[in-house]
Amino acid sequence: MPDYRAFLRIRHPSIDPAEISEALGLEAEHAWAAGSARTAAGGGRARSAHPDTFWIAELTRPGWERATFLAGLRAPGRAGEGARLPLELFLFAQLRQLQGKGEFLRRLAAEGGELVLQVALPAMPEFCLELGPGLLRSAGDLGLGLSLESGAELDAGD
Repeated sequence: MPDYRAFLRIRHPSIDPAEISEALGLEAEHAWAAGSARTAAGGGRARSAHPDTFWIAELTRPGWERATFLAGLRAPGRAGEGARLPLELFLFAQLRQLQGKGEFLRRLAAEGGELVLQVALPAMPEFCLELGPGLLRSAGDLGLGLSLESGAELDAGD
């Protein structure tokens, strides 16, 4: 089971979700285009349309670029399967992966898009997180907000 799961969540006034997938090299887990018909609760077509484009994909699933970057990262002085990567280092690694897509992400933000790096954390009884200026600057430079969800389900089958 992974220590954390990271998702990139994008809302945009008009972009085609396929363009996001192509530019990032990721397939969305959920997506819809601005103006497309909403799905009603019973699965049928609703009478309204989505006001904006929505797109979300997991960054921590196997096969995306993270594998190369994170392969050698583990907490200093820790070894073995149970060694947990510190959250701050995990966040930095996710931002570093996204830097190669920075021009595209900044364009979306400039066009009125809302971009969020969403991280699901295991349940922790005590939790303290310090986000240094370098990490916050990296997120801001990409036009990304950060969302941390503690106690989120981390099983791959959810």
